[in-house]
Amino acid sequence: MSAKPNESLIAASRWFSLLSSEEAKPEDFAAWQRWKDNSDENRLAWQRVEDLGMRLASLPPNIHAETFAQVTSPNRRHILKQMAVLLGVGTCTLLMVERKPWQEILADQTTATGDMRALKLPDGSQIFINTASAINIDFTSKQRSIKLIKGEILIHTAQELTNGYRPFSVTTKHGTATALGTKFNVRMFDYHSKASVYEGAVRINPADKNQDSITIQAGQSAIFDENTYTPVEQETSSAWAKGLLVVYSMPLNEFVAELSRYRNGLIRCEPSVSQLLVSGSFYTNDTDAVLARLPDILPVKIQSRTRYWVTISPA
Repeated sequence: MSAKPNESLIAASRWFSLLSSEEAKPEDFAAWQRWKDNSDENRLAWQRVEDLGMRLASLPPNIHAETFAQVTSPNRRHILKQMAVLLGVGTCTLLMVERKPWQEILADQTTATGDMRALKLPDGSQIFINTASAINIDFTSKQRSIKLIKGEILIHTAQELTNGYRPFSVTTKHGTATALGTKFNVRMFDYHSKASVYEGAVRINPADKNQDSITIQAGQSAIFDENTYTPVEQETSSAWAKGLLVVYSMPLNEFVAELSRYRNGLIRCEPSVSQLLVSGSFYTNDTDAVLARLPDILPVKIQSRTRYWVTISPA
């Protein structure tokens, strides 16, 4: 098969997984219909995936449910890759699913722009997943591991009092943050990650195993990439887990960048107002209200071509 049908089959598998789960919304079905009607390749790919799904549906109900509903299980990644094999998309496509954006597609937990999620992990730990984020969860008899594929998470680890101690770690492409009985935040950027500790301590290990580690305590933060780490002043607030963006004397252009994480579309800040300082608490679930509030606290005006194209300029 050509490359294009392979891409269509991967997309069809993704749609089938979403639409077969309890997370599918009416707008998801509408988007799927638009995708399917977009090309003959998409329609053919969907037919093949649907036929496979019908064969899976003939399995015992508990197996079928486990296949498509338990999005928190690592089995989901394995099952979708098996689906790729059954569809005959080839070795090259299987290699693709190990990389972005397929890592995000196959992640155990994902959040869309503007969405957040709170989970209780098998050991009793609490995890809060910020906007536009993706994670994999890997708990074994020897370790508790979260892989942060994209975005930001807040972890409040539970103490294990039975069956021995298993380290709790969060891994990004830049390195690993291991909890030492703690509440901590990890955010991944393009070229580095940042860990902030609110309770206890965290040990940071850059991805390069030849580098030494660093331990940061409550009230401290560190930026790290594959080779280095740098202690920095803690500026990260955990208030985002409560739906709040809390800032103090933040330049407007930086504030706009943070607010944009919770909003689809583009917010443009003109250079002449970019260094105005913003302080306050803002609810991230209503970015329209946040933008409407800005002219009350800064000498700016908000111009909207559409909801997805906003410009902040001098008043």
